[in-house]
Amino acid sequence: DMTSKLKLNMPCVLMNGVIIYDTEKKVYEKAEYISEKLSAEIASLYEKHNVKGHLYRISGGNLKSYTTLENDDMLVYEYHKSFYDILGIDKENLPIYFTANDAYEILLPLKNDVSEIEGTDFTFYEDTYTGKWYLEIFSDKASKANAVKYLREKYKFDKVTAFGDNLNDLSLFREADVKIAVANAKQELKNSAALVIGSNDADGVAKWLREAITK
Repeated sequence: DMTSKLKLNMPCVLMNGVIIYDTEKKVYEKAEYISEKLSAEIASLYEKHNVKGHLYRISGGNLKSYTTLENDDMLVYEYHKSFYDILGIDKENLPIYFTANDAYEILLPLKNDVSEIEGTDFTFYEDTYTGKWYLEIFSDKASKANAVKYLREKYKFDKVTAFGDNLNDLSLFREADVKIAVANAKQELKNSAALVIGSNDADGVAKWLREAITK
């Protein structure tokens, strides 16, 4: 777990707001699921456009990761030939997230078809670090903005500070009180930020937090 060394005592918003993880109790306290019908529609579109990728679900209190990529990291993902196969092995636990990471022209037709499915939402953006594109598909009830609203209401936060680097952080910025972009963020996000700090590559967020805490 990449957050285990941070010793967090507050919930984490994961997967564009699809799930909220309680770091102290080590449980997923909230999740937005994709229905069986919609999951089958999404799977059919992956097949139609011959796109490979990942599917995630919560099973037995744990996040399970599946892949249709033959050369993927099998220590992280459970491999199956198709999303149909993945959906069939566990019908009790609905998917929460579909992803794909590939060239723009490969993912664009899939993105266009997914945009027509009512009840789902997605993010489609270029990765800041690799130049490839991400397509992330989830319930239309999920967003970073909705996650912030949930946490603010449940935990009575007076102020929310948000850090971002890409277009999937725009909804997060809409609900945050303080909006901070890193120097290597997408320009559209920097335009929405109140402050631009050092880049991720130069530990910009960590340095800002250290300075803010010690003031």
